[in-house]
Amino acid sequence: MDYLLGFLVAIGMFLFFRFVAPRTISKDLGPKIRYSQTHIHEIIKNNIPDSMFSPVKNPTQSTHHEKSMQFKVLFIEKEAYWIKENALFIAEQEDGVVKEETARRVDTMGMNRVQLEKVIYIVDALNEGTDNDRGYTGNKGF
Repeated sequence: MDYLLGFLVAIGMFLFFRFVAPRTISKDLGPKIRYSQTHIHEIIKNNIPDSMFSPVKNPTQSTHHEKSMQFKVLFIEKEAYWIKENALFIAEQEDGVVKEETARRVDTMGMNRVQLEKVIYIVDALNEGTDNDRGYTGNKGF
């Protein structure tokens, strides 16, 4: 008789947990989490580099015009250097004012190694930071 009572309690508990308990548990669940694209982005955005989310700057007619009208000038000792129309120019300068009548193209064909290294340094200095001019944040990945 003891075994029969234990058997009936076990069958009763099995039926309770099989049929009654899942219905009450499923009704008590809170709202389901929907994993939308925005939610996933919010979760992983700290692990992704910022350069992937930067807007691409398309060149406009005004930026082309501005680049054609402006150029950098590098002053070294009593000479001024600049690049215009893909050529390096040199002119004399006095107190930061370039004497335009002395302007001429730099001829690299007859230069020795020391002069060529100086020209390479000047060209690198003139091309340095062209993407970062005029108030741009400087993030080249954007």
